[in-house]
Amino acid sequence: MYLVYALLVIVVVNPAINIVLEKRASAFLNRTVTSGVAFIDPITLSATIHDFRVDEPTGNTLLEFDRFRVNAGLWRSLLRSEIALQRIDISGLSAQLILLPDGSLNITDLITTDPSTEAESGNAPVFFADAIAIDVDRLGLRDQSSAAVFNNALIDTQVKIDRLSTRTDADPGTLSLSTALETGGSLTATLELQVAQGLIEGGGDITSVALSPWWPYLMPDVASVLDSGAVGTSFSVDLEVVGEPKGEIALSELLFNNIAMQNDPVDRVADRFALASFGIPSIAVDLAQRHVELGLIDIDALRIETSADRDGATLATLFMPSGEKAGGADSAADTKLQEDTMANTAEPAQPLNEWSLAVAGWTLSEGDVQITSPLVKGGHLHLGDISSGKGSFGWPVSERSPFSLGMTINETATVDVTGDGLLSTGAFTAQIEIEALPLTLAEPLVAEDYDLALESGDISLSAEVDLKNYLPNTLNGRLEVEDLHMTIPGSGTELLRLRSLRIEDVALDAPAQSLVLGAVHLTGIEGSLVILEDGTLNANRIMRITDEVVVSAGRYAEQKAEEFESDDTGWRIQIPDADIYDSRIAFRDESLAVKFTAPIEELYVEMTGFDTATDSTVEVNGKGVIDGFAPVTLDGQLGHFSSPRNGFFEMTMRGVDLARLTPYSATYAGYPIERGVMSVTLDYTLENGGVNGSNNVIVEQLKLGDRDTGVEGTGLPIKAAVALLTNAAGVIDITLPVSGSVDDPSFGIASAAAQATATLITNVVAAPFKLLASLVGEEDVPDQIRFVAGRADLTPEATANLDVITGGLLQRPKLAVRLVPSIDGIIDREALARKAVAAELERRGITAEAIKTRSLEWETAMRTLASERGIDATLPLSDQLDAVYGSQPLDDTVFQNLASDRAAAIKAYMVNIDGFDPQRAVIDAWQSDNTDFLGVSLSVVAR
Repeated sequence: MYLVYALLVIVVVNPAINIVLEKRASAFLNRTVTSGVAFIDPITLSATIHDFRVDEPTGNTLLEFDRFRVNAGLWRSLLRSEIALQRIDISGLSAQLILLPDGSLNITDLITTDPSTEAESGNAPVFFADAIAIDVDRLGLRDQSSAAVFNNALIDTQVKIDRLSTRTDADPGTLSLSTALETGGSLTATLELQVAQGLIEGGGDITSVALSPWWPYLMPDVASVLDSGAVGTSFSVDLEVVGEPKGEIALSELLFNNIAMQNDPVDRVADRFALASFGIPSIAVDLAQRHVELGLIDIDALRIETSADRDGATLATLFMPSGEKAGGADSAADTKLQEDTMANTAEPAQPLNEWSLAVAGWTLSEGDVQITSPLVKGGHLHLGDISSGKGSFGWPVSERSPFSLGMTINETATVDVTGDGLLSTGAFTAQIEIEALPLTLAEPLVAEDYDLALESGDISLSAEVDLKNYLPNTLNGRLEVEDLHMTIPGSGTELLRLRSLRIEDVALDAPAQSLVLGAVHLTGIEGSLVILEDGTLNANRIMRITDEVVVSAGRYAEQKAEEFESDDTGWRIQIPDADIYDSRIAFRDESLAVKFTAPIEELYVEMTGFDTATDSTVEVNGKGVIDGFAPVTLDGQLGHFSSPRNGFFEMTMRGVDLARLTPYSATYAGYPIERGVMSVTLDYTLENGGVNGSNNVIVEQLKLGDRDTGVEGTGLPIKAAVALLTNAAGVIDITLPVSGSVDDPSFGIASAAAQATATLITNVVAAPFKLLASLVGEEDVPDQIRFVAGRADLTPEATANLDVITGGLLQRPKLAVRLVPSIDGIIDREALARKAVAAELERRGITAEAIKTRSLEWETAMRTLASERGIDATLPLSDQLDAVYGSQPLDDTVFQNLASDRAAAIKAYMVNIDGFDPQRAVIDAWQSDNTDFLGVSLSVVAR
């Protein structure tokens, strides 16, 4: 019987299977199937198929194998009502899995079942296999669902399964897997499986899996290329996958190494990202507790090359979808983040369902970042020797964790940050140490608003910073700036040099709106204040005045005005002590024909009590030297922020060499200064907003050169004023009062002093005799000496006036007096005519006594003289007399002699009686048109 059965299988069944296998398989699979020999062993009930292949309708091969052998345990199946297989062997297997553009697999139709069929089938039979061995030559993996088509394959795959069973009481089976990726890397795993319970336990290793082939697939929309990189790890699982997954997944020694990424070469912006290694020693995932634990993350040799501008760093484009711009407010990533945030806010997760995370921390070593940017001087920023670390942290955050960061900047500066913080609240405390950070890096940013070049300068900071909600809350520390050098581009003009600025105690309290600069020390300032050829200050050219700047300044002023009106005190700034040592300010005026330079050296200034609080008072005192020899002192006190403002200010300068001011005197007054020394005392008082002060100026040994007639000057009679103001000791000592209000926008101390000086000069020159009278204690004296008609002798009033004038002139040795004689064309002529008629009468024998008493003899003689001159004898005697005097002929010599005699009488009195130098009194010749005054006019002139 058994022989018949065996013959039947061999002779009938096997040929029949070979005849119908391809046709039935093709119909079942809906694909073209070709097969070699198929054979059933009647004794072992094993089946073998050779050279089996399934082709897609496109002609591509879906699956093929060299041999498929099933050793069926028929007798066990019959006895236990289960499908029992002793062994399954597949060798030389190759297959191709494709994810089609519509998202389906190329085998979707083969693995999809009819739900109604599943319902009718009832419980599936128990399955058991003693051993399964699958030898896969190549399993192709292809994804056509995205623009970046993905191709990879598993090669040299060995799958071995022992004791695979779906029985609930079966012992665990064992799965062994060994495979390699065509693009690099391998996977080995050994797992124990209990299929019925859904239990999986075991582990394996992933070794050197190349990441670059996977990058386009995992990040299809990112416009970057992963040039290199590999990942490896060991893993273990202990899972229950029936129902809600439970159990644990653990990774050990997860290591990404040799990561190198750059922008897509088609749209390269010179962005590169590289890592020597990124390692996590352990990762444990507890599915039941929804908890993940990570060991200490180690990052080694991070390398970044990127560019940056005001829109952000282009490095972000390495990880953003194509076409997105770093920093774009409407980017897809931002939109997605906002949507997720809103969703999480609208429906908060239940605490028991939340995942938690615990990380042992991270370390970063040997980091290096190269940034190309127009925002830094030189266009390049190098962050080198980057190291960073963070202590344990997690989510939800429960405790503060430490962190650190260190780096160098452009090989010169160092930055070290240490601290701890709480991620959930943004509360951090950090100690920041910055050494020798070049201020020159910020020059392009400064140049946007200021015409300023930063030639050198380093800043150092040591501070403890406290943050709340990720924003600065308080800062306490020390700030230092060294070797600061600023110039004005294009002109070569030095603006400022600063050897050092030290602020010992910086205390910032943002909630209290308070900034305290405990002790401010400035050393070695070398500043330049230059009046340029067009008359503007170099400092005024620093800021670039644009429409935007004007609008911004206007808004700021309006805001401050509103704050003031609303009694909002705003920020309080305090500088208890500040000083300037060993400094120098060079003043240069290039607007003059002859350039002027005046340095103030050995400058020392001390300020105490600066406080923006309204009741504070600032005290300032200082000293310096002008031109290396003229000392300057400064003292003052001001309640600048009080209302009303009160205070005082006093400054003195001693021994300023006026010859150095020749460029100004020659340009504006028309006179060079040949010599002279000046001392100045400025004394001002500020009370209730009103300014009252005096400018005391003492000038010694002043000598002006010859006037330059080609210079228009100020129009002020400078030389005369100098002569009037110079006393017998050769000293000019004047005090100019100044007053005004600080609330008057047109008031300024400098302009007020200049106006007072001009007024003084004008008044002195306009009324020199008032000045001369004041020198001898008199209020005023006339500048004209009057005489009796027709006479040249001095009256008592004239001598008294001459005593005052001469007394004043004796105190002003640089003055001379000019005597300009004059006559009165009516009064003096009549007096002279009377003298001439009297002389004529005396020649005719009339005595002087008769003329004086107007005797009858005199009257007869006068009538005779009138008749001789053709005067009507019938006229009254008085009319005849007037006619006689009026007809008396007088030549200019008579008038000239009278005028000269009068001037000579004045000079003789001044010289002989008052002791005046005759060389300082000059008599002008009488001019025939000087007929409007009965005497001599005096004027003072500079010698």
